[in-house]
Amino acid sequence: MEQQQKKILVLVGASGSGKTTLGDYLKTKGVAELVSNTTRKMRPGEQADVTYYYVTKEEILALEMVERSNYDGQAIYGLSKREVEAKLKTNTLVFFIADIKGAFAVKQHFPKETLIVYLETTPADMRQHMTLRGDSTEAIEHRIAFALSSKEFENGKFSDIIISNGTLEECEGQLEKIILALKLEAF
Repeated sequence: MEQQQKKILVLVGASGSGKTTLGDYLKTKGVAELVSNTTRKMRPGEQADVTYYYVTKEEILALEMVERSNYDGQAIYGLSKREVEAKLKTNTLVFFIADIKGAFAVKQHFPKETLIVYLETTPADMRQHMTLRGDSTEAIEHRIAFALSSKEFENGKFSDIIISNGTLEECEGQLEKIILALKLEAF
């Protein structure tokens, strides 16, 4: 009997592109999320072992990591190899939300399994989505400036699949077509 292929969908895109929303949609369809580790403290509304694995600096440095980032010079974030292997052992499809560097790192460690999915957006759409979710004007302008300066809007050329900007239903439909084309049992 042929072994079921395993796939990791890495969702990338600028802030407000819909990564979290499409990730939540995947979860409603039974797709497992790869959970990162972080050394920062838990915030209100977050759940241990769901939002992140909250660990000490010593614990995160001892883990074999697929990718690791240090934000603001204090908190360390990273996806452990153990997390990916454990989730792939019990699931044919998993997803991970990352920046393009994190996506490249996942693909480097798991080249056959990884598909980088870029969620296309524009600065205007980014502003609208971030306003709707309640971000401050200052935060929105900062993220747009960062996206422009870091060329986040160009990351589609480094991705395996591009989901065109549209309504939530259109983006979900594009994602469903991707899953069905892969002949995975998520939907």
